[in-house]
Amino acid sequence: MIEQVRQRLGVRRSAQPVPDDLRSNFNHLFFDIAWFGVVNGTILSFLSIFLTRTGATSQQIGILGAVPAIANLIFSIPASLWIRRLPTGKAVFWASVLQRVFYVALIPLPSLLFPQAQIWTIIILTFVMSIPGTGVAVGINALIAETVPIPWRGHVMGIRNSMLSLFSVITLLIAGQILTRMAFPMNYQVLFLLGVIGAGLSSLNLFLIRTPPARNGITSKAVISTAGLREKRSHVQLEVHQKIRRANMHSRPSLNALKGHYGTILLLLFLFNFSLYLSIPVFPVFQVNVLHLTDQVISFGSSGYHVVSFFASMQIARLIRKYGNHKLTSFGIMFMMLYPLLLPWSKSAAMFVFISALVGLAWVFVNGSLVNYLLENIPSDDLAGHLAWYNLALNAAILTGSLLGPAIAGVVGLTAALIIFAFARFFSGLAILRWG
Repeated sequence: MIEQVRQRLGVRRSAQPVPDDLRSNFNHLFFDIAWFGVVNGTILSFLSIFLTRTGATSQQIGILGAVPAIANLIFSIPASLWIRRLPTGKAVFWASVLQRVFYVALIPLPSLLFPQAQIWTIIILTFVMSIPGTGVAVGINALIAETVPIPWRGHVMGIRNSMLSLFSVITLLIAGQILTRMAFPMNYQVLFLLGVIGAGLSSLNLFLIRTPPARNGITSKAVISTAGLREKRSHVQLEVHQKIRRANMHSRPSLNALKGHYGTILLLLFLFNFSLYLSIPVFPVFQVNVLHLTDQVISFGSSGYHVVSFFASMQIARLIRKYGNHKLTSFGIMFMMLYPLLLPWSKSAAMFVFISALVGLAWVFVNGSLVNYLLENIPSDDLAGHLAWYNLALNAAILTGSLLGPAIAGVVGLTAALIIFAFARFFSGLAILRWG
């Protein structure tokens, strides 16, 4: 099955079979993301819905979305320094444990606290767990770079993306049944328990990954056994791995990176992410309080999003070759206006699932091309410095968008706000097409 998925995705790998010393790490990387798909289909997909049903306002949902960005802005540098001082595998594992242990606290909360106390407790927990979560975000790419040789990286990443989508869809469908058949709030407590189990198994697979003794990307033995490289080619491959490590290391942003066209691109991508996160805190409040959607319908919508994303991702490489990363990013962002624009008219379950599937298609265009578009405009001699600026711009956009979106909705109303946010998405994509 995995081989069929790999062929459909067009994932390329070395003609040599997977060496025994790499196969175990590959399997643990696959099941790490698969079990995280269980977390995605439970806690991550339904936490804001749970808070909304508990009585949270769009402002409180916005704060929930903003606190991870605050943690990232404050702790990304310390997390990077901590990751560099420890073996990567050990650092990522313990960071994941410190982050995910807080999921356990979600299970008893509905039985222990009053609704408003639950809301603010979860917001505080989200901020605290985002601190070690920053370490996971910083370290996971370095871990993959150290344990997956270059000829196999596309193969491994393609299967990881497929496993995440597959397990997310399966879990979302199960979650819809649990939320429908059990009474509130016990249904959410069972859902959170499933998420905790998935998080624990994901961390277990991270623990079982064995990184090579030398922190040079991969050991010479692995490179030679994987690709049969000669000494000269091994030297070239080592240089490539060292460049990847430098790209994953934290670098202090340099003002020189903002000069010229890259500064314009950074501003345009800030506007896109800002427009994206304006509407995200409003969605659960609108779905629950205005459309009165059931949890099962919401789970069907999320499943439709992931199913379409999975199949559309199989064609993304061909579309990039045909249209280029710049155009595909721009048109994908403009296409994303459809969800906030059509959501107010989603009076039926079928319409809600349909527009959820549409945004899944649009997000594949953006997700598959945006990073490549960004990298095309970054000089290779200062990759880390330029990416540091993008990380700052991204988290600033998440923070400001998550806080301002609910405030705007409070002034103009939820429906009018969604329409405004839809056109903000469209014009940010148009601006990238015109000036990016």
